[in-house]
Amino acid sequence: MLPKLPKEFYWVDLKLMDDFFRLDPVNEAFYETFMSLREDPFGVTLDAVKVFNEVYYTITRYRYENTYITGGYFYPSEIEADLGWKYSVELVMTMSYWIAGATQEEKFETFRDDLKKYTDCIYWNTFGECYEQLKKSGNRLKYDFKPRPITPRSLRSIYTDWQEVTYHYHLFGTRYLLNLYHFEDRKEVAAMIRGSINGSKLKRDGADFSKVINLLDDVIGKSTPIIYVETGPREEAQQARISELEAEVERLNALIEEMKQNKQYSKGQESADEDLNFFQTGRFLKGVLNDKWFEEVRTHKRYTSKWREAFVDELLESDYGREIAKAWENKDKRESLKGYVVGCLKDAGVISGTYDGIARQMDYNEDRYRTFSRYLGRGKNQDYFSWIKDYVEKSKLEQ
Repeated sequence: MLPKLPKEFYWVDLKLMDDFFRLDPVNEAFYETFMSLREDPFGVTLDAVKVFNEVYYTITRYRYENTYITGGYFYPSEIEADLGWKYSVELVMTMSYWIAGATQEEKFETFRDDLKKYTDCIYWNTFGECYEQLKKSGNRLKYDFKPRPITPRSLRSIYTDWQEVTYHYHLFGTRYLLNLYHFEDRKEVAAMIRGSINGSKLKRDGADFSKVINLLDDVIGKSTPIIYVETGPREEAQQARISELEAEVERLNALIEEMKQNKQYSKGQESADEDLNFFQTGRFLKGVLNDKWFEEVRTHKRYTSKWREAFVDELLESDYGREIAKAWENKDKRESLKGYVVGCLKDAGVISGTYDGIARQMDYNEDRYRTFSRYLGRGKNQDYFSWIKDYVEKSKLEQ
């Protein structure tokens, strides 16, 4: 399991746009496009350095945190909090889509598919034109978007919960974290982690935890601490290959998890369900309901994130799961599916407000909120509305 890293492990903010140009010259083209947004009808006044830092952090985080599982549910609220502007999410996600695309790397395809929901954003075509010009001229962005960890010296100036960062001292997470550092830096980080174990009340037995202790002690005890040998080009290539294999293991684990979820959702349903992706349908709906807008319109605190996730799981396991997963498979129906489910929750008393008001709360612009509002109103006409209403009433009794 990958460690849960603070921002400083993913990306250390650059100070000037010249730093971004040195990082990769392709950034100059995207910077010129960004500056064109100062004019009407865009009116972007955000500082370019702050925005580019947020974009690079977002892409690095997406690639590293395996959003195949998490969906990056909470990224938008964090972006808006970082930049403090209503439309900062649309801007950062649009730039992330096209800048990641400029690498021409297949590893970003899943990430970019997640961001296609921003195609109606006012900035989308502007950055798309920049991308097409770069592609036509043969220029590509060569930066790899791997985490660039903060130095151990700087780490001491911020609070770091090592138990959380390493997923409760998980062996793979601890080893991966240490492999971000080299030589004396690695030794310092290992000592910090080891010290947090000594000072914690954590009680964990088993061979895996014992291996973590041995790993840390082994690193700390060496004058030149090395987990994988790094004495020459051949060894560096071997370590790079090991990192690639570890990443592949994480990808396969994610695939296995998806298959398990699909099996869980389709249990007891027709064999035809084998072609339906219940897992991705669930991920889609959980992403919708776990966004910040929900907190502002829910009618009771009982409707927590945990409640919402359980609701989606049980909905997909119900007799209506196949109907919903089949609708999700059709990309043209995903927006209406989203509206129907949210509309059902509104008419079942989970969220409050008018259909128009909820659509606006979900940040639909003037051109789209009326269409989405109609979807919300049609939720009660869906076959699964009675199931959702009964589920909500039952959950009230269980409180």
